[in-house]
Amino acid sequence: MNIPENVLQDIRNSVKIEDVIGESVKLKKTGKEFTGLCPFHPDSVPSFSVNPSKQVYFCQSCKKGGDVITFIREGQGITFPEAVKQIADRSGIQIGSNGTSSGNGKYTGSNKPEATFDYTSPDGTFLFQVVRTKDKKFPQRHLDKNGNWQWGLDGISPVLYHLPALIKSVSAGNTIFICEGEKDVENIEKLGLTATTNPMGAGKWLKWSKLYNPYLKGVKVIILPDNDPPGRNHAIEVASSLLGVAASVRILYLPDLPEKGDISDWIDAGGTFDQLNELAKKCKPWSLEDLPATDGDGQVSQSNTDNSADPVFSQKGPLTKKDAKRIVGKIDQYAR
Repeated sequence: MNIPENVLQDIRNSVKIEDVIGESVKLKKTGKEFTGLCPFHPDSVPSFSVNPSKQVYFCQSCKKGGDVITFIREGQGITFPEAVKQIADRSGIQIGSNGTSSGNGKYTGSNKPEATFDYTSPDGTFLFQVVRTKDKKFPQRHLDKNGNWQWGLDGISPVLYHLPALIKSVSAGNTIFICEGEKDVENIEKLGLTATTNPMGAGKWLKWSKLYNPYLKGVKVIILPDNDPPGRNHAIEVASSLLGVAASVRILYLPDLPEKGDISDWIDAGGTFDQLNELAKKCKPWSLEDLPATDGDGQVSQSNTDNSADPVFSQKGPLTKKDAKRIVGKIDQYAR
């Protein structure tokens, strides 16, 4: 099949090369590039680099290099058309028999995917995918029995992001960071830490907590809220649901975040592994006492804590101790 160059370029641009390579190579951000051990030869000193702006990789030792298609082809030992199809399928791009591409309702206009995030079972079996569209929405899709993308989960139970890596890290006794968004998870992982998130965004943890919480039983958890009311309320909901499940729960409000900022913004501004670890050490365990309380006049009074942020307001007002106790009471005992 002869695929026109403009179609190939669309397929290359539909993914971030650092995300694809980062699934099999542990990458560390170094300036404007990412570095790691080369997957194509025995490597003890990082000689492998990925350039996101040019969408290419190169090894200084074995001199292998290329684009994302080349990486998939050489890394998996498959043909060029097979590598192209794998990336196209990942991004929801359909390639016709004549080599032209066509959308499936997920590739044109404001609905065009900017990024995709795969969710898997504990053993790594693909379950569903979250798509970040051009208009900043995050719908889910899955593959039907014929291998075609379909919107929604269609009865598939949601799971935590990067679940196999999470399970392995929990077994090793590592601290787990919980953030709001798949991109944030991947950026934390690039610092060499373990992170996860739930699909569907803020406010969606409680509905599926009996599926999520068992994976975090007995571990140390640090929650990183987005710097907006929904993000801060989401952090409190997650923290409340994990009381009595996790060994300890902390909510770390990152300093100097812009409005609506998140951990990715903090990292982009120069935040490092050492700085995040230092902030985590200073962050005290969270409890219901850290929530706003209602005084005798029915007004909310904010408690003072070592790592308190602005009052946690949402459209419905701030979450209070009564809210959190209600949240804790809703958690199925199975999750504890």
